[in-house]
Amino acid sequence: MTGLPIYEAALEAKLERIWVFLIAAKKAEAEKAIEQALLQSKLNQRVLEPLENPEITKFLNFINDPKANITSIPGIKGYAKQIRNDGFYSSIEDMQKQLGVGSKKILNWVRAYKQLKV
Repeated sequence: MTGLPIYEAALEAKLERIWVFLIAAKKAEAEKAIEQALLQSKLNQRVLEPLENPEITKFLNFINDPKANITSIPGIKGYAKQIRNDGFYSSIEDMQKQLGVGSKKILNWVRAYKQLKV
């Protein structure tokens, strides 16, 4: 496995840390890969840490409420029918798997939801 599948497997296994070995023909390539890994790590801290936030629970309750107007959340309209058809979401990760979208998109929906006066 490489890249994202390794990361997703580590998340699924609830590993706190994973070791990654890079093999590159040139030092510049390895430095670029390390820089990208560091940037990704910073992104993961910003994106994944908020998943414990109580706002996530409020968002999921709203999404799971069949009477809620989920299209009032900016950016979600194109997914509204699929969200309703897929059914209940127990977590952000569950929503990601069922919809086939990344956590960044869902967190953007959460941020937009928080700005609504629902």
